[in-house]
Amino acid sequence: MTNGAGQAAACRNPACPNLVEQSSGSGRPRKYCSDECRKSFYKAHHNLPSPEAERHDVYVRQIADDLFHKAERLRNLAHADRTGLALTDPTSLRFLSLALLQSSEELAKEVKDLDAAIVQQARDRGLKVNDIAKARNISPDKVSRDWPTDSIDRRMKQRQQRGRTGTLRTSVDVPGPGVLDDCRFLPGQYLPGEMPDPDLPAYELDSTEGPPGRRAQAGPCSRPPRLQSASGVHAAGESRSSFLQQVGGLPVSCSTDHRGLVAVGGQAA
Repeated sequence: MTNGAGQAAACRNPACPNLVEQSSGSGRPRKYCSDECRKSFYKAHHNLPSPEAERHDVYVRQIADDLFHKAERLRNLAHADRTGLALTDPTSLRFLSLALLQSSEELAKEVKDLDAAIVQQARDRGLKVNDIAKARNISPDKVSRDWPTDSIDRRMKQRQQRGRTGTLRTSVDVPGPGVLDDCRFLPGQYLPGEMPDPDLPAYELDSTEGPPGRRAQAGPCSRPPRLQSASGVHAAGESRSSFLQQVGGLPVSCSTDHRGLVAVGGQAA
């Protein structure tokens, strides 16, 4: 069997411009111009990330983005009492505290998911358990216990399920998970030097917003309904207050009395 002596072919290493000269005699034809070129090709080829590693990279970026947006939402809720939203009555403040509690819980879940994803990403990139433990200032055994190699897929499935189970309930005694999922306390008045948060959904400036000298020109505005407060006395003589809030992208009417929040009703957009 001959190996095509006298013929020349391109080196199999895409980064190499050399031709491979075939020698006389029997044996397999040469594919690389040199042993160094062959080793360089194999090293580069084996360093390519696997499909699983690429999926984990996407997962890390996705969680980091979600964590950023939820942290911004938590910040907006924390500053809601500084924006002149009639959040001075006890019921409104309790409702705000419930929203803060849920937002904080959601943020903690995001941090845990991100921790697991980053540890798995480090494994994918060849870091040893001892290196990961040193970076986290914990023992190698704790790394293996807290983030086993098979935990990332389970967390990804749980995360998808959490996203599908957030549903709006039309009547509750106390707002539970899902009712406040997309709760936004929209600013109606800002401190000097502050501007409206552009991340708020369908938010546009109007002529009444912002500190003097920085208000927009009058014009149409398609912003969501503000948090409104109204008081009244019902037929039974029971004092109540109601206000509108964005929940899950829908305007929701929240009725309260002296005992606290008693009903949350969804309205069609």
